[in-house]
Amino acid sequence: MHNQKKYTISFLPHQKDLIQFVEEKRKTQNLSAYFRELVRCDMENQEANDLESIYLYIAKRLLEDGYRQQDVGDKEMLVLTEDEKNAIKGLF
Repeated sequence: MHNQKKYTISFLPHQKDLIQFVEEKRKTQNLSAYFRELVRCDMENQEANDLESIYLYIAKRLLEDGYRQQDVGDKEMLVLTEDEKNAIKGLF
């Protein structure tokens, strides 16, 4: 007997494009196999998909362009806030 792990994924109602894509995908492909392949691709391309490295790169570029976080003054940016990270994620 196989010892399978099961996960549930959810989409928010406003993510109609994602819902439609998944509905179309399941007509032609096994969704479990599709998601396993997505995970494998992420594992193989982990460096390219590492959000923390993207955050640090953007923080460095902002610093070079003269951006300063509130309450940091003339010190360099130490950490991006969750709001700043969410704004960066929203760009993609």
